[in-house]
Formats: sequence, C-alpha cells, structure tokens
Amino acid sequence: MTNSATNEQAKHNTVASASLLLAVVALIFSPVARSPSVWVLLGMTLLVLWQWRPAFIAQARALRPIALPLLAGLIISLALSAYPWQGGTVFRDIIKALLVAITVAVVAQHAQWHWLKQGIATLCGLFAAMALVLYNAPALHASAVHWLNSIENMNLWGSAFALLLSISLAVACCSRPIVAAGIVLAVVINFAWLSLYYPSRGALLAVLCVAGLLVLLRYTRLPLSWLFGLTVAAFFIGSLAVFILQAGDWMSDAKINAISSNRLPIYDTIWHLWQQAPWFGWGLKAFKSHAAVDIAAVMRGAQFTAPHNVLLEMLYSLGIIGTILVLTSLGRITWQAFSAARSRTHALPGLVAAALLVTLLLHGTTDLSIYRPYFWLLVFSAWGLAQGWKKPI
Repeated sequence: MTNSATNEQAKHNTVASASLLLAVVALIFSPVARSPSVWVLLGMTLLVLWQWRPAFIAQARALRPIALPLLAGLIISLALSAYPWQGGTVFRDIIKALLVAITVAVVAQHAQWHWLKQGIATLCGLFAAMALVLYNAPALHASAVHWLNSIENMNLWGSAFALLLSISLAVACCSRPIVAAGIVLAVVINFAWLSLYYPSRGALLAVLCVAGLLVLLRYTRLPLSWLFGLTVAAFFIGSLAVFILQAGDWMSDAKINAISSNRLPIYDTIWHLWQQAPWFGWGLKAFKSHAAVDIAAVMRGAQFTAPHNVLLEMLYSLGIIGTILVLTSLGRITWQAFSAARSRTHALPGLVAAALLVTLLLHGTTDLSIYRPYFWLLVFSAWGLAQGWKKPI
C-alpha cells in the first residue's frame, strides 16, 4: 500500500472514529435532545453516503431481515386495528432510525474504538465531578435541576443518564484495570446522585441489571441462550409485575399502586382495553384519543400520553400479532448484540450494544414509549453498534 493510500485510510479511520463517538453521545441524549440528535445523526448519514456508499448499501441489505418483522407488525396494525389508517407518522420515525442504524454500522466497522472508550470515560467522569459539586452546593443544584426541567422532564433525563452509566460500564469491561476502576467509581458516584435526586426505580434498576448482565457476558462462559432467556424473563416479569402481584394476592392493590408509582389504574385500564381488541390492537396512535380518555376518568382527570410500559403499549396498540412480530425484531437484535459481546478479539461493540438495548427495554417496563422517535433510534442503532465487531463489508 502506497503512502498516499495509507494516509487516505488513516483519514477515513479518523473520520469514522470521531463520527462513532459523536453518534453514541447523540444517542445517549436523544431522549432529551430529540431534534438536535436526529439532525446530527442524519447529517452523519450524508457523510457516510459520500465516503462509504458501497458499505452503506451492503449494511442496508444486512438490516433488511432484522427490520422486516417490525415493519410487518406495524403495517398489519395500521390496516386491521380498531382505529385503522391512523399513526402513519410512526413510519417516518422508523425510516430515520433505519438510516441512522445503517450509518452507525458503517462507521462502527471503520472506527478505532479507543476513541469511544476515552470519550465515554471522560464524559462519565465529568458528570461524576458535576454530581459531587452539585451535592455540596444546594443552591446551585436547585438551579441545575430547574434548567434541566426547562429542557425536558426528569423522566427522560433519567433515561439519558441510565444509558450513559450502562454504556460506561460496558467500556469499563474492556479497559485496563486502573481505568476500569476509575470508570466504575464515576458510575457509582453518578448512580448515588441519581438515587438521591432522581428516584426512578425503572432507570436505576435497569442500570443494576445491565451491570450484572455485562459481567456475565464478559467474564463467564454461561451459554448465550441462558443469558438471553434471563433477559427476556426480566423484561416480561418487569412488564407484568403488577398483574403477577395481583394474581398471587400477595399484597393489597394500594401497596401495588404505591410500588408502581401510582400507575396501577393505568395498567389495569390498558389491560382491559387490550382484551377488547386482542389480535390487532386499537391502532398505532389510538392512545391519546382513546385510552387516555378512559385513564383520565379513573385518575381524576390526570392526563397521560403513554401507558408507561412498552409491552402493554404494544399489546394495546398492535395486538398479539403485531406484538409478536415487533418482539421478533427486538429479540434478533438482542441476540446479535449478545453474540458480538462474546467476541474474543473485539467485544466492546457487542457490550455497548447490549448495554444500550437492555437498558432501554428494562426501563421500558415502567416508563418510555415505543412511539417516541428516540426509542427505535436507539433500538436499531444498537444493531449498528453490534455490527462493529465484524470486518468492513
């Protein structure tokens, strides 16, 4: 290879490395900076099309069988639900997510991943330092929380922070011991701050579960089928926990409601509505005009824009058929991330993908919505990151 070719390759690797770091940071904060994140990621898509168009086309073909079940589930619900042909804007968000996923896959395969390791470790450390400062300066802390709430509500900030902590732990698993110890310390400080000032059970429990999963993926040889099964079980048990507790008659409804942050009436309403349209659901965007009205009637006029449980949201809006198809896509991406995390030579892409995806899904058992643009952006970008352990196509 000539010097000019070597320099050109080094230039492309640098561009890919910087793009990957920028993409992951944009993904972490996509719940709270939705429009800026999407425009940054779509701008990267144009860059990739300019520099790596053949690779973009090849990755699009690789993504096709992953995305088809999801698209089929949405189309079936769009046509056959109780409120058909409503919510077509969902497909616009899915198309954006697919374009970004292909872009992430291309840059992940050409990038030098130590850029991402250093960038995420630095970002986590900066947030830990800020947490210590805010803890010791109550007035400054109050101003900071007010400023954060002016941008987006604290639920979505909790999602972003949970993603940062989980991805930081994935980076720690592939770092030198002294660096890993520093990252873990920063994660612990951030986690403690979130526990004190942002008591979101869903986000915090998701981080703890992901920490255990990453250890099992990285440092044990447990079969992937076991780990995948445990993750699936955690998702379903977390999503249906209130109904399991009710069926077992282990505690009163008042206690169950308190544990679920007063969401039991929401979950009960959604469950009963789903049973009225079990196979094809009520429609992609029927919640605001249909379920929200019934929920407001039992919640003394309180308004909700989502059920705060992605599995119940799928059943309500897509029915059993659509939910199975959507979960098929989610399951295939999760399995691919777990498989990539077991790479002997390049485990970081898979670990980061697994951390991102499982954090999102487990937090989704108590919050979030599949119809927010960031949801599918994160899901399919996890697929793109998992592609990073393979050689460039």
